[in-house]
Amino acid sequence: MIRDLRDLTRARTRLSQKHSRIASRIQKVLEDANLKLASVASNTLGKSGRAILAAIIGGEESCERLADLALGHLRAKIPQWRSVKRGMTLLTLIPEFQWPWPAKS
Repeated sequence: MIRDLRDLTRARTRLSQKHSRIASRIQKVLEDANLKLASVASNTLGKSGRAILAAIIGGEESCERLADLALGHLRAKIPQWRSVKRGMTLLTLIPEFQWPWPAKS
C-alpha cells in the first residue's frame, strides 16, 4: 500500500515537471518569435491563452481578432493587449517561426 502511494507520488511529480518543461518551451518559442503573450496573459496555457495560440497557429494576423479571443479576467486587459501588439511587429515573424515549422535537417 505504501509503495503504491510512493509510486503515485513520484508519477505525479514527474508529470508536473514535464508540464512545466513543456510550458517553458512554449513560452521560449513565443518569445523567440517576438510574441509577448505572457506580458498580458499570466497563464499562457489557460483557456484564453490556448485559444489565442490556436488562432496564431491557424494563421490569424489581426491583433483585434486575437484580443477578442480573451475570456474572463483577460477581457479587462484587451486595451493593454492591443497596445502591446501595436508596439511590436506581432505577426511579421521570421520565416523559421511560421507555421508549419520546417523540419530540422
